[in-house]
Amino acid sequence: MANKKIKKKDVLPAYLMPDHLTESYLLTISRRSFGMYAERLLDLLILAAKQETTGVFSSSILSCTQESDDARKIEFSVRHLLANNVDHNYATVEQTLSQMSQFHFQIRSEEDHIFRDRQLITDVTVYEDRHTCCIRVQPEVWEALQKREGTIRVFNPNTAYKLTSGHTYHLYKLISKQKNPITYHIEEVKKMLGCEGKYKRLNDFISRVLDPAVADLKASADWYFEYELKISVERLNQRKKGRPSYDLITFFPKRNITQMS
Repeated sequence: MANKKIKKKDVLPAYLMPDHLTESYLLTISRRSFGMYAERLLDLLILAAKQETTGVFSSSILSCTQESDDARKIEFSVRHLLANNVDHNYATVEQTLSQMSQFHFQIRSEEDHIFRDRQLITDVTVYEDRHTCCIRVQPEVWEALQKREGTIRVFNPNTAYKLTSGHTYHLYKLISKQKNPITYHIEEVKKMLGCEGKYKRLNDFISRVLDPAVADLKASADWYFEYELKISVERLNQRKKGRPSYDLITFFPKRNITQMS
């Protein structure tokens, strides 16, 4: 099946690269624009940048070579990007990789007065016969990936890639190996999950997103969560009549003993 033609509105403008290329910055943009395949590609880049320091790569990353200009050439299994073992949607994978190669960052150094414009990935090649893909990551992007701040939870990628629901995937990454309860505004959680503007009724958000994610993680992941809805002090102070609605959610991460390997 031929890839869908990329419309002009689908091509991203350049984004100013912050001092540290954080996961939240990248994924907020990529999830809005490209979806799960793009997020899994970014996870792979982050994982490769981390594992390069040890010299031991996961089975999904077949090679990571430093080139003469300090760029990295990475070959990885295309299955890393697919939703599960029965997903063979190469057309969408190829389209996503093509779109991500148009994802630009602008880097301006005030010290040496140099402006740089860099793509997230370049030189995309997919080998369908051997189910692998090669990409090139430019030095500045690779350095930013390696120097990113500690905003990323450590999670089991083999478990994460088995989760077919995007909402469950994001929540697993959020709570994995988190020892203490964490509290967010409910609207902030919706934004993290890419469903802002949806589920205006809280009961719908609970029944269609939170409870299915809990059930999925309990059945298949090494971490799951329980949660409690709360009312912020600000919401209490703003109430006029009746009981104010919940606006906070606290996640209680739980180690899933039944899924321990």
